[in-house]
Amino acid sequence: MNIANKERAQIFPINQPANNSYSFKNGFPICTFQIAAQNKLLDTNSLRLNGVLRVQTAANALPVNTLKALPNVAQSGVNVNERIGVAATINQITLSSPESNRTLEVIRNYGRFLASTMPVMHSQDDFDTNLQVGNPACSSKSFNGARAQNNEIEFSIPLRTGLLSSGQRLPMGQNGLRGLTIELQLSPDSNALSGYKIWNVATPLSIISTTISQGANYELKNLNLTYDLLVPDEEGMARLAVPATGSLNYNSVSQIYGVLNSSDQTQSYNLGTSRTLTVSHNFIPTTHINNYAHDGFTTGKLQRNAGGDLANIKRVSFLRGGQKFPLDYDLFVETQGNENRPQAALESKFLDSIKPYQSITHTLASTYTNNQFSDQVTFDAEIRDQGEPNGPPEDTDTLPDPTPVFGLGVRIDPLSNVGVDYRNVPYAVRIVSDLDNSFPNSIYTYVLAQNTLMYSPQGIMVQN
Repeated sequence: MNIANKERAQIFPINQPANNSYSFKNGFPICTFQIAAQNKLLDTNSLRLNGVLRVQTAANALPVNTLKALPNVAQSGVNVNERIGVAATINQITLSSPESNRTLEVIRNYGRFLASTMPVMHSQDDFDTNLQVGNPACSSKSFNGARAQNNEIEFSIPLRTGLLSSGQRLPMGQNGLRGLTIELQLSPDSNALSGYKIWNVATPLSIISTTISQGANYELKNLNLTYDLLVPDEEGMARLAVPATGSLNYNSVSQIYGVLNSSDQTQSYNLGTSRTLTVSHNFIPTTHINNYAHDGFTTGKLQRNAGGDLANIKRVSFLRGGQKFPLDYDLFVETQGNENRPQAALESKFLDSIKPYQSITHTLASTYTNNQFSDQVTFDAEIRDQGEPNGPPEDTDTLPDPTPVFGLGVRIDPLSNVGVDYRNVPYAVRIVSDLDNSFPNSIYTYVLAQNTLMYSPQGIMVQN
C-alpha cells in the first residue's frame, strides 16, 4: 500500500472529569481514549500519552524533596519510582476494538512490567538523557527524579504494550481494526508513591514524608494522546473502506501473580498461549505492595525477613508439562549467591527473556547495581588500594543507585522465534532458596506471546 501523506493527530479522553484531572484518591481512576475508525493507518511508533503529573503531600501541596530531610519532614519525601517515572501511576492498560469490545491486549501491573524491561534495555546515559526528556520523573538516581517532582511535570511517554510497541502500521478502516480503544487504569496512591533514597557509597539515606500515609496522592491533568496517521493513496483508501478478510500478527504481554514462601517451591501456570516466546519473573516482598513505606516497583532479590536479609536462590528449573524445558538442566547458583558474586546463569537468562542477550548494547544491570561492588578500573594507586577489592567504589556521585535489576526468565524458542504451545500444557518454574515459610515474597510473571488478529465483514477475532 502506497502512502501519500502523513497526518498528526491529537485526541482527548472520552470520559473527562469536570476539572480534567484524573486521580485515584478523588475517584477518577480510569481514563479512556478512542481512536476513531478511518481509512488510514496508525503508526504505533509515534503514539504518545501526554499530560501533567502533580505529586502531592498529604496536605495536597507540592513536595519539597531535598538532599536532607527538612525540619518539617512532612513536606519532604514523596516520590514515584525513578526507573519508570510517570508510568508508576498506570496500573493496567487495556486495548480493545470499539465496534465489538473485543479485547486485543491487557497488561496488568504495568508498572512492574516496566520496572524490569526499562533498566534491562536502557543504560545510565539513557535514563539521564533521552528518557528523562519525555519522562522527567525518570532517572538513574532516586533523588534526581524526586527533585523534579517539586514542580508539576509535563510528560510525553509511549505506552509500551506488545501491540503498540510492534512498530506496525495498524489499519483503522473497515478493512482492519475499525478503530481502537485504549483504557488506562491508575495505580493506588499507596503503591505509586513512596519516599526516595540518597546513596553514600553503599549506604542509603531514606527520606520519606512523616505524613505520607495520611493521604499523599498524585493527579494526572490535561491528558491527551498524540500519534501519526498515514494516509494511503486513493487505491489504498478504497481498500480500507470496504470490509474484507485479513489478519495481522502482533506480540502481546500478559501477567500472572503468585506468592513464594517455602524453600523449595514450584509455581505452575496455565498460560493459554499457543505461540509463547518468553516468560520473565520479578519479585517483591508481599508486605511492600500498596505500602507507602516501600517502593512498590523494586526488582530486588528474595527477602527472608522484614529486616531486608536476602534469601539466596540456590537452584532454578524451568518446566513444561513436568519436563525440563526449554533448558534440559538446572541452574545451580548457590555458591555465587553466598559469595555475592554475579549469578551469571540466572542473570543472563533473565536479560535474554527481556531482549535477545546478544543484541543488548545498553543496560543498567551491572555488578554495581546487583552486587554493590565496583566494576570500574582505576590506575590511581591511592584509590585502588583502599578497602576491599570487591567493595563498592569510593566515588559514586556519577554512578546509578545500586538497587538491583534482578529477576528470573527464559526465552522459550530462541532459535526459530515462532513460539511454543502452552494452551494445554502447564508452564512451571521451580525455585530452591533460603526462604523458610516466615516471610512471603510476591512473584510477578510476564508472558510474551504472539497473537493473530483476524478481521472480516462479520467482525474481529483474536487467536492466542
